[in-house]
Amino acid sequence: MRMSGRAKIAGFFISALAFLSAGLALAQQGKIGVAAAVQNQVFGNSQPLSNGSGIFANERIRTGDASAAQLQFIDETNLAVGPKSEVVLDRFVFDPNRGKGKVVFQAGRGVFRFVSGSQDPTSYQVNTPVATIGVRGTVYTLVVGSGFVSGTQIEGQTFWYILATGQNITLNPGWTIIIYSNGKFEIFQSADTIQTAVQYIDPVLINEFQELIQRLTFLNTLGNQFTPPSPPPRNCRRYDC
Repeated sequence: MRMSGRAKIAGFFISALAFLSAGLALAQQGKIGVAAAVQNQVFGNSQPLSNGSGIFANERIRTGDASAAQLQFIDETNLAVGPKSEVVLDRFVFDPNRGKGKVVFQAGRGVFRFVSGSQDPTSYQVNTPVATIGVRGTVYTLVVGSGFVSGTQIEGQTFWYILATGQNITLNPGWTIIIYSNGKFEIFQSADTIQTAVQYIDPVLINEFQELIQRLTFLNTLGNQFTPPSPPPRNCRRYDC
């Protein structure tokens, strides 16, 4: 009986340790990257983030005034988030053996710079209130306002599906697009800058647009800390990027 009791106790502790280990493994599976660089006030859900903090699937990242973050994911994707901006990491699936998965971001109001990683370019999707963005091995900046979305293509290509009309637009390097919530859009050559977009914006939204441009300028002036390298060449082996 005494040995049986000890055996039961030992079995209990072994089971408890196994349960704890399984819980830790599940928690680690949810980690999809790190906040590689943090400037001032950055939050993951309601918790403040610092350099090296883990980031997780379904996490909402928010930045404060004069704040920014560079998020680096396990597939080498980089997402720079500018001041007073918000993004939700909706879905992140990555199979390193196949180089294929599914990455979905929900971009809220604010400014962002996106660099795709080592996955097949078709794995990436960015959702906004106005358009859904598909990716082909790319670098681009994104501005999301209350009644419009604007993007400037730096490298590669993006494909913009306009929600209001169902129209598809291809954006090539050196071009900028502005899409309004009613489906109207403007597309023009921008030479890797969104500043020239001011003359194309709806006058009703000009103040909001200029405010967002200032945030994007702040993000760009942070230098190399928030300017990740271009994607590996293997991203473009099937595309002209």
